[in-house]
Amino acid sequence: MRICHITTAHPAKDVRIFHKECVGLAMAGHHVSLLVPNVPDEQCKGVDIIGVDVPYTGRSGRMLRVGRAMYRAALGQKADAYHFHDPEFLPYAWLMARKGLRVTYDVHEDLPRQLLSKHWIPGPLRKLISWTSEVFEDAVASRLHAVVAATPLIADRFKMNNPNTITVCNYPLLSELSFGVGGGEKGREVCYIGSITAIRGVEQMVRAMEHCNAQLHLAGAWSPESLRTDIMRLDGWKHVTDHGFVGREEVWAIYARCPIGLVTLHPVENYIESLPIKLFEYMLAGMAVVASDFPLWNRIITEAGCGLCVDPMDPEAIGRAIDQLLNDPDEILAMGKRGREAVLNRYNWEQQQEVLNALYTV
Repeated sequence: MRICHITTAHPAKDVRIFHKECVGLAMAGHHVSLLVPNVPDEQCKGVDIIGVDVPYTGRSGRMLRVGRAMYRAALGQKADAYHFHDPEFLPYAWLMARKGLRVTYDVHEDLPRQLLSKHWIPGPLRKLISWTSEVFEDAVASRLHAVVAATPLIADRFKMNNPNTITVCNYPLLSELSFGVGGGEKGREVCYIGSITAIRGVEQMVRAMEHCNAQLHLAGAWSPESLRTDIMRLDGWKHVTDHGFVGREEVWAIYARCPIGLVTLHPVENYIESLPIKLFEYMLAGMAVVASDFPLWNRIITEAGCGLCVDPMDPEAIGRAIDQLLNDPDEILAMGKRGREAVLNRYNWEQQQEVLNALYTV
């Protein structure tokens, strides 16, 4: 099949969109193109990356101009199937469905719940915007060929409106083990990899450094950028190494030096039932994890025997868990081995790719 993936907001080499889905579908024998705003054209790993020129400034400019440009470019592809990844493209997906085109919505996040915690939306408007977005999202999804949901909870919601809904969890690529995870004895170091925001727990992680003997490595983009200035004022900052946004090889180099990975997201509705990729990457890298004590995460970590769950709002508890693990290197090693085994057997992308491939064989 000729499959055209569309993103209005993600980078061309996004891990889920490009490295996992597009490359995986190309390896399965499909002709795959990926439309991305304002990037050079290139062919990479069997995928045609096609840049769509569309000047804009700011979030509102992107939402007003990029979707329309991507819609026109998508129609020009004359593909057998279209697969889009951003909710702001929903109005154009609806137009494409009305034309009889086969369109799939890849739902990375639970948008209505996500909007409830967006700092750039005025507080009094969040519930109204959340409700409106859910009504519109459900209405469009009901008219599409299929929905691909990143978690079972998201899938359950969309199945009520579109029975052709599948779950494709964002688990790690086993091939990334080729980057290596290092060897030898590791130091008293912990890491957090991913977007750095207040509700992802950066303040509590940095404050936790005041309550343990460890160095924290942060890698990712700060949002908003001003948050970094505020966090740098904390006493724990002197125990932090801020790497900024780094590529995949650099991510794995950080994993190689850290025996513990942190995923202490705040208990907001959008996170409690999420499956954060960083949790499973830590496990694949052979690290012990310190994670938020959400029921779902607690069950995964307890079953795998790969870490500790704590109150993510309590820096002292996070610090105690870090010291408890670092003071028992044999247990850290055992947890790391058990976590990696769980990913190799269950929580890996290769199994999820088979589910996605099946969507394009019917």
